[in-house]
Amino acid sequence: MVSVNGGRGRSNNFSVNGGEANDQFVNLPAIQPSPDTIEEFRVLTNTFDAEFGRNSGAVVNVVTKSGSNAFHGDLYEFFRNRLLNARHFFDSETPDFKQNQFGGTLGGPIRKDRTFFFVSYEGRRIRQGIPSDTVTVPTAQERTGDFSAGSTFAGTLTDARMADVLTSRAGCTEAVATEGGAPIAAGTAYSSVFPGNIIPPACFDPTAADMMNQFVPLPNLPSQLYQSVPLSRLRGDQSTVRLDERLSDHHQLGFYYYLDGDSNLKPFARFQAGGANLPGFGSASHERIQQYNLTHTWTVTPATINEFRFAFFREGQGEFNHPQRTNLVQESCRTVPSSECFTDPSNPSLGITPGLGANHEGVPFIYVSGGFVIGNNFEGELPQVGNTFHWADSLSHVFGKHSLKFGADIRRQRFDQTLYFDVNGYYTFSDLVSNSVGFDNPFPSFLLGIPDSYTQGSAQTEHVRSTALYLFAQDSWKMRPSVTLNYGLRWELNTPMTDIGRRV
Repeated sequence: MVSVNGGRGRSNNFSVNGGEANDQFVNLPAIQPSPDTIEEFRVLTNTFDAEFGRNSGAVVNVVTKSGSNAFHGDLYEFFRNRLLNARHFFDSETPDFKQNQFGGTLGGPIRKDRTFFFVSYEGRRIRQGIPSDTVTVPTAQERTGDFSAGSTFAGTLTDARMADVLTSRAGCTEAVATEGGAPIAAGTAYSSVFPGNIIPPACFDPTAADMMNQFVPLPNLPSQLYQSVPLSRLRGDQSTVRLDERLSDHHQLGFYYYLDGDSNLKPFARFQAGGANLPGFGSASHERIQQYNLTHTWTVTPATINEFRFAFFREGQGEFNHPQRTNLVQESCRTVPSSECFTDPSNPSLGITPGLGANHEGVPFIYVSGGFVIGNNFEGELPQVGNTFHWADSLSHVFGKHSLKFGADIRRQRFDQTLYFDVNGYYTFSDLVSNSVGFDNPFPSFLLGIPDSYTQGSAQTEHVRSTALYLFAQDSWKMRPSVTLNYGLRWELNTPMTDIGRRV
């Protein structure tokens, strides 16, 4: 992300061979040609001609190479690994890293002086260790319900409904009595119910215990910390084709095609600051980007040139932030029946039932404050497709000391996406049970199944459309050999984004 003149990184306008190249979702450059295919790279940061506009930041245009009457090409391979990489201070080991970036270009004539081609290919293979955060996890002692190493529980069982849930768990009431605890009832201090900070396993929430045993490891670092370095894998393949045809002394045609496909497997689905901090909840993204660019240049007279361009740009993310685990929510548990997994056996209507099927559900997001985070990213999967149809025409005329230019630019954008936001539910746990200065331990609340909050969203589909029209007229007047005056007029129309399903 590039910031120009203090502007936002998403305020720039990117084009390749004059054709649209902006990601519709975040307005970043979606087309990134291999450096060996670039002929010219132009960045305008201020004092634009009237020809340019649309965005408040910089204008960036890339012009790619074309063929010539001689054959030229190259082959390359860029390799890098971890041997010379330093270990970050807080990492337990030097992460694995292996990058292969290879490809080649070839350009030349099809018909001498008439038809030329230029093609390229680049492959990217990256395998990289991604260190997790240093995560506080329960000790072996705490996993059995023994929190005697900390200060006395200072919280109070304030919810009568929660008291009923605890007493309904098989063996909980008897185990509390055996340990000398007070009867489980609303208004009773947790220190009285669980003397010595000992929570009998019979009182554990079955789903919480199942999640801990499945996904939460024991500490592997001092101070009750855990860190791992799982691998991410990226495979990318980029191809380009450029054809140039000289029809006559007055007419030239140009065609450019860009194709880039990426597959990225990430061990942590950290999209929009969400996602688990323990392994097992990675994500997959598959992206396919294309641009078709056709230009016609007509030399009307030696002083008058008309250029017409049509470009079609498509960015398709069939999978974006697709979770590693896509089981039904109720099938997330290994040791708990599906009828009791993430639900209340006494009131099944309180269970999580997104009803989206096994491909779009998975383990709910569980945030334990100051500790571990497990479950699928609450931001959810975000498959999306953006299409842009781009027409542009400009007429240039030079007479005397004046260089005139007039033009029009029309862009029709279509953006379709489905947002699976928070469809599996989002639990937050803190220190409601311990609730004491110096012992803000959230794990008792988690094991008892006492969350601070719970939220749930739903899936939504959007089919957004918009049209933009830009007109301009400008003149570059060379008043003196050392003085040039540039002036012009630009008019822009950006229609509001509308959803064809009237959901926005």
